[in-house]
Amino acid sequence: MVKLLPFLLITFCLSQKFNVEGRRERSIIEDEDLEFERQLKIINKPANITIQTDTGDIYACVDIQHQPALDHPKLRNHKVQLRPESLPKEFLDSTPSTNTYKKATLQRVDCPEGTVPIKRVGKEELRAAKRFSESLLLKSNEAQPQSSEHPGTYQVVAKLGHGDYRGIKAALTLEGLEILADHWVTSQVWISEDPNGYTNHLWAGWMTDRNHQCFNAHCGGFVATSKSLAVGAAFEHLSEYGGDQYYIDVLIAQEESTGNWWLRIGKNNEPVGYWPKGVVPAIDDGASYVMWGGITSGPVSEDSSPLGNGNFPTSPSEVTKTCLTAFMKIVDSQHRLIDAPKSLEYKVDCEANYHLQAYGGDKWRGTAILFGGPGGPCS
Repeated sequence: MVKLLPFLLITFCLSQKFNVEGRRERSIIEDEDLEFERQLKIINKPANITIQTDTGDIYACVDIQHQPALDHPKLRNHKVQLRPESLPKEFLDSTPSTNTYKKATLQRVDCPEGTVPIKRVGKEELRAAKRFSESLLLKSNEAQPQSSEHPGTYQVVAKLGHGDYRGIKAALTLEGLEILADHWVTSQVWISEDPNGYTNHLWAGWMTDRNHQCFNAHCGGFVATSKSLAVGAAFEHLSEYGGDQYYIDVLIAQEESTGNWWLRIGKNNEPVGYWPKGVVPAIDDGASYVMWGGITSGPVSEDSSPLGNGNFPTSPSEVTKTCLTAFMKIVDSQHRLIDAPKSLEYKVDCEANYHLQAYGGDKWRGTAILFGGPGGPCS
């Protein structure tokens, strides 16, 4: 099985509840198809220019003022903010490149000025996005039992809670994994009102998925502003076990003047776009939880997928042999970017399959965690 390239992941999620109705399966499928047709008309807007990437994905260059995000009910009269007004206070790009750790690049899509790249999708992508969202909501609702029809989802995280957080930052090593269909794996940062991070959240990082989906970016709400950085685009490098390590800087930060949550990535902390204030109302005045780590999910009838690079962390001296999240920082209530405190809480689902090891303090990695594992049966 060939290792899959990770790609840029973003999601946002509101708290929801499942309603179970006693309708015939065919009626449900027909309703789903009609809803997907409606969504596809919104997402696949007409465009004069389409671009196919080396990985085979097709992007349409859509007028920035008429992008699908603006069809979100809360954004019908939204005026697009073309660029962020400011960075967090005391912001410094403190993630150095070394002979071993190299900054990776995201595959670029060169659209004309005034347009943004929007990935073309079909019904299968929307079905996968729906399964993804349902797996998170099921995980967050303890009253809803898991079954063979729903994915088994496991997370390995370091987190801070009961605070007033306005952002989160980290450097994530990029790993290639071999996984089965209907499985997905992430390395990410997230900010949330849910102590488990599954609802009322913003996520960003990388994902490996056999169907190469871009979950929840299809749903509207994230306003793209870059003409060349696209959500769902593949990263161009992979870390090597025991060799060169490639990483990507990820920053989510709420802008003090507007309340919008901006996403920046890469070598120069380039803005990709933002979630406008009000899209996730629960965090309009700051979030209570921030988290760093990874998630793996797949059908509970199958073994869980590997996480990180598929290897357990062993010791800091062998840091290049596992997945690393380094330079963990927060944006505090004063909109200052500061190092994550030492009072981190660690959570590892299915400890037989996955491990996490705290690592921190040196100038090359800052506050950091090593995590990963091979997956397998998880009872």
